[in-house]
Amino acid sequence: ALRQEAACVFLAGNHEDMLMQFLRQDELYERFGNLWLEANDGAETAASLTEDPALLPRLFDPAARAAITPADLAIPPRYREFIETLAYAHSETFTGAAQTLRFAFCHGLLHGDGDTPGGSGGPTTIEEQLALRTYDQFHNYRRDRNIWIEDLHVWNRDVSLGRYGDYILVHGHTPTVVLDRFLPDLGSYVCSSGLPHLAFEQGVVTVRRERGGLDFEARLADITTIDIDTGAVYGKCLTALRLDEEDMLGRGIVTACQVRMDCPHRHGQDYRTLEFRFR
Repeated sequence: ALRQEAACVFLAGNHEDMLMQFLRQDELYERFGNLWLEANDGAETAASLTEDPALLPRLFDPAARAAITPADLAIPPRYREFIETLAYAHSETFTGAAQTLRFAFCHGLLHGDGDTPGGSGGPTTIEEQLALRTYDQFHNYRRDRNIWIEDLHVWNRDVSLGRYGDYILVHGHTPTVVLDRFLPDLGSYVCSSGLPHLAFEQGVVTVRRERGGLDFEARLADITTIDIDTGAVYGKCLTALRLDEEDMLGRGIVTACQVRMDCPHRHGQDYRTLEFRFR
């Protein structure tokens, strides 16, 4: 429905990647089994997608579930096409009179130019990784370079030092509520806040909360990463960013749009917007 209203790019995450491994019956599925159905809420997802009512009791019976095949799922073609065309990476460029901002989008973290993912397969580049837009491109690259799957950008949680080329990387995968396990110095950021986490090229920056937003003592172009996995699964917030060209280039503003997930029913008070303002 969204594609009928606007140009959209939908990204794959690690759970969609596990679903695709099952549908394709690829070598990771053969090696590790059906991780999607068995341990990652795949049964609930399959129940919401299937058009075969007889599948439902099998999904929630451990013995019967183990024998389920891709054909058994009976996923309607429109959903199968949507899943199979999810992008594994995307980028956008915003150009104004005084500056150009480039954003990269993927579920996990990229590796910096010259990094060697997982210590094997040789060095990579930002552009190489962003070119891996489909399931086949992603997994062919992984196999050809002998890179472990968790060391590539749909699964990776290892933060690269410095910038990601000219890009500001917008990602998820690592919930901000547990970010202190992965980043040694979070400055004034509070993991339980439910806010996106912004990292900067110069390290920790001064931030003040006022007038319905956050004022950062840094330029928007100084951002290296924005983590928008704000712990929805833990009852915190579901977050989107509004990257408006005029706001960013003219006013130095990015807006976070959030819905609280700690309430059983949704109403207007569960939604908020928060401006991130830069000098």
